[in-house]
Amino acid sequence: MGAQSGQVTWVRLPCRLLWREEIARLATVSAVWGCLLLGIGQLLLWFPTFLAGPLDQDFTIWYVAPNSGWTRGWPHVYAGDLQAHLIQQLEQVPVLSPLSVYMSPPLLAWLVVPFTILPPAAAYLVWSGLSIAALALAFRLAGPRLVEHPWLFALPLIAWFPVFMSLVLGQPIALVALAMALAAWLAYRGRAFAGGIVLSFAMLKPQLALLVGPALLVGGEMGIGLGWILGTSVLVALSVLLVGVAGLERGLGIVRSVQVFPFNHYLTLDYLIDPVVRSGYLSTARVPAFDPVTLLPRMALGVATLALARRYRHQGPATLISLGIIGSVLVAPHLHQDDLAILMIPIWLLADRTVRGPLRFWPLVILAAGEAPQFLTPVPLLASLLVWMLTLNRPPLAFPPPAPAADPAVTAPPWRGSP
Repeated sequence: MGAQSGQVTWVRLPCRLLWREEIARLATVSAVWGCLLLGIGQLLLWFPTFLAGPLDQDFTIWYVAPNSGWTRGWPHVYAGDLQAHLIQQLEQVPVLSPLSVYMSPPLLAWLVVPFTILPPAAAYLVWSGLSIAALALAFRLAGPRLVEHPWLFALPLIAWFPVFMSLVLGQPIALVALAMALAAWLAYRGRAFAGGIVLSFAMLKPQLALLVGPALLVGGEMGIGLGWILGTSVLVALSVLLVGVAGLERGLGIVRSVQVFPFNHYLTLDYLIDPVVRSGYLSTARVPAFDPVTLLPRMALGVATLALARRYRHQGPATLISLGIIGSVLVAPHLHQDDLAILMIPIWLLADRTVRGPLRFWPLVILAAGEAPQFLTPVPLLASLLVWMLTLNRPPLAFPPPAPAADPAVTAPPWRGSP
């Protein structure tokens, strides 16, 4: 009887393991084919849209901005009337959206200058190709190392709608993601100050990196933090020198003018506070620009983010950059679905920290909540981000120091903290 019981136990254990492996294999194959089909479907939707209106995307605004800067001087980079005239000439349309005006930092206009030697449609395609390459390189630098099948974490680049929209619109989010991934990679390689300078280029989309630099400083990563301060200071000084105070004030006026539209707030905390924002994504109502009522919760959440950064002091730049991104998205005063593509960076950087923890599947919740929040409700997205950030408020993981080796990239995962 005992022998038979032992024999039964010996048979059941391999069967259970084989069944688990079979389920895992089936899930992996399903994820790959599902993402490929979604990616192909999105391309099939984009292609006829592009042929019908090749200039009907945000990159046309970036393309026009440096032209106005070259012809009349950089102080006119925020000349809305001049830009509207140029865009109407390019797109051959009588009426433009109120958002069809350049409101980004001058840095973006400077980066687009080389693209103006090409026709606008060709420039857009080249820009999109470089953005795809930037995302691939960002995954190469920031992708997980400890998880099984790390390439699975690249699948959202093919199928996740925010990533697709950021590429279709010609947004610079891929460059911001690359800057953050490269900053963490350089910091791990002992070039933290250079990584901070690279991180300053996140100013391309400042609302996505509001808390990243402060989180690094509060978290004790002084090398990358000081590099970020220097790089940001240089870019601000160049902006003041070339655009001028009056030009920058005109740009801030444009930002304030578009902040009254509810769809700019729909994915932010304002949805939970302001009933006008909840009235609908395409509501014709208006909301106050930078309302103090919605500013106070943002300030509180920003302080909470920095408190978490203090808790993770000296735990490495990867964790602090991830925390800063999550906090920045939560406190952003202006957010669209394509901006959510920046969340791929914390998903990649935190994967190795949660490889055996209860949070290893949480990125799936984030991806699902960010797929179509404007058509349903942004509450699941905001809640999942808040839970993600708060669950980091636990004792820092005690990683053993990596074994000495000639090439630390071969023997030690790069996101376990500073070497």
